[in-house]
Amino acid sequence: MRARLQRSRVAAEWSRLSTQQRAMLCYGAKLRPSSYAELALEEMTDDEREHIRLALVEMKRGLHSLTTTDRTEWRQVAGNCQHHQKTKKEQARTEQQGRLRLDRQIRQLSDKLNAVNAKSPVSSN
Repeated sequence: MRARLQRSRVAAEWSRLSTQQRAMLCYGAKLRPSSYAELALEEMTDDEREHIRLALVEMKRGLHSLTTTDRTEWRQVAGNCQHHQKTKKEQARTEQQGRLRLDRQIRQLSDKLNAVNAKSPVSSN
């Protein structure tokens, strides 16, 4: 029946998408959304349709792992970023303290070496 009407299920699904949804797929397919989002699939070449199909496959793969759409969870991201920034600051502080300790140890060892050298002068022969 669809063959007689020269329509396919894919073309019908494409036509039901909003322009924004089509534009997202076109962008993922590296096709100019302003040119391709308004086109029917039948107006595109086989390569263009294949690029869109591959973009859809990749998008579905990504959406499979990103399932959370709850607004409160999305708003909590900022709090997690602040925690991440605090962690970075703490790491920097710990690193700085470690450097200060090493500098102190270097000075102490240098002082000890100077004291040893002062007590037993090395002959210049």
